[in-house]
Amino acid sequence: MDFSKLRRDKSIVKSTLKEMDDGSITVIQPCKLYLPKRYEEHKLAIVETEIRVLAVFLLVVGDACALSSAMAMMQIMPTSTTTVDVGGEDYYEFSFDKGAQLTPNRNLVLQDTLCYYVYDEFMAKGRSPAFMGYEDLAKIFETASYHAGFNVAANNTPIEMITAAICRDAKDKTVYYRHSEMRLECVNVALRNVSLGATNTTARLNGAYFDQGLRSALINPSKTAEPIETLLRM
Repeated sequence: MDFSKLRRDKSIVKSTLKEMDDGSITVIQPCKLYLPKRYEEHKLAIVETEIRVLAVFLLVVGDACALSSAMAMMQIMPTSTTTVDVGGEDYYEFSFDKGAQLTPNRNLVLQDTLCYYVYDEFMAKGRSPAFMGYEDLAKIFETASYHAGFNVAANNTPIEMITAAICRDAKDKTVYYRHSEMRLECVNVALRNVSLGATNTTARLNGAYFDQGLRSALINPSKTAEPIETLLRM
């Protein structure tokens, strides 16, 4: 499965979903829903007799797709379930036939702890889903106050700053994505990654995981001293 070959078109995907009087959402033409299988490892999905998943997934109708980024758990009722390979990682592919219920109840329960699990997985560990782009990740918590009942920050600026720090050029992870041509999809690094997270020699050597920091300082030496380094040397 290659998400890059799909085109974003919310109107087509929204026209596939129909809200019913009983609160359920029915699909009026076949569609598929994708999310990483590793969601199960981080309390973001339960795939058993009843399937409940974090409502951060990709809905696909033909060659059109749309991203759902609600910070809440949603029960889904797929017609069939399988696993597909996406860039060497397993993803769930939930298929819905015409007339199937996407969810039996569109009213989602508030669960503020989801914000921590998503932050830890998507940002601290740098493992956001392959279908999420640079702007998608920066906006992931924009509706958290409504869907999860929790304000991650006073505004979205801190999340945008973290996103700018962990998103890198696919060809060279030492280059920030915003400093690249921004033509290819970005790749993420863990926020806690010492070798790629620190931007100067002093930070690499004084932080945790000295071995990783030392190797990074030798392989990618700083070309100029940053202001904090100049201040510490005074």
